[in-house]
Amino acid sequence: MPDADIKPEPNFFYKLGDIEYFSPIQKSSFDLPITFESKIGYQPITIINVCDDLNEKTITASTIEKIIKNYLQNDDVLTCQWFGTIILRIRSTSGTHIEIQRSALNWITNHMKTKLVILDEKLKIQEDISIPNLEIVT
Repeated sequence: MPDADIKPEPNFFYKLGDIEYFSPIQKSSFDLPITFESKIGYQPITIINVCDDLNEKTITASTIEKIIKNYLQNDDVLTCQWFGTIILRIRSTSGTHIEIQRSALNWITNHMKTKLVILDEKLKIQEDISIPNLEIVT
């Protein structure tokens, strides 16, 4: 997926695929609390909220597929091209950590063409996990 086409103008226009989007917001109302150098350049970001009430306390391929398909069905602006970068965030009422399985990361890479995933600090992941064509930030 190519970098997003960002034009510095008084209003914010950007293009993903063949769809042009407009935002009257000139300054972000939220800044990511982390900084890192990414190899992929500017990308659209989608924040995926995962509740900590999962019975099995594990995010699998079917878990992430269900969440993303629900997002796509219920949002008339959201398209697959918004998933170049994903922030997986745990909406938690407890301090419980949730494990993300390799299958979930494979699914977002293969089906959503995700290049970068940023994991919430409450997500556990195997130390040695590596997915081709996916940058993982913990």
